[in-house]
Amino acid sequence: MAESIHAYAEKTLGTADSEAGARALLRTRLSTALTLARDAGGVVALIASEIAPGTPMPVMITIYSPRELRMTPAIGTSTQAVSTILKRGLTELGIEGIDGATELAIEGSAILRIVREQDVELHPDVPEQKMGSLIADYWYTVPGSKQVVLANFMTPLADIPTVMLSFFDAAVLASYFVEAKA
Repeated sequence: MAESIHAYAEKTLGTADSEAGARALLRTRLSTALTLARDAGGVVALIASEIAPGTPMPVMITIYSPRELRMTPAIGTSTQAVSTILKRGLTELGIEGIDGATELAIEGSAILRIVREQDVELHPDVPEQKMGSLIADYWYTVPGSKQVVLANFMTPLADIPTVMLSFFDAAVLASYFVEAKA
């Protein structure tokens, strides 16, 4: 993981001595984020800096599939039953953004989108300087089970939430489940 982070920091910020501090901060933040994701059941993390060459669009997508997160109070494995229990549980936990949650669907799965904004410290030496971050959590029901999967999208482009949510929604609506081979 450290090798990939190092390569990403150099590709993103270059190798000039004047950018050494920025590269070190980026490496530290990525390492922390990826370690937290792994420890929380993250199975894949994707980082994008451009949507097309020369068009910046920083986005991090992390997929979580914790095996122990099952909607056991659900009766049966229908997407509706599992989705109802998921929403009830997130509401009881007081998850930020649950009141404005949006329901989406793909074949075999109900999806609950929860959006929130968060201020992120730009640099540890200047804690009062903050940058807005847009976070969208997409909770998928896994077809034929009481399992759920979380796709977490995060971007510093919080000033254009409608554009970013449309982009995130398009990616989610193009996703699908593939049955694992035995």
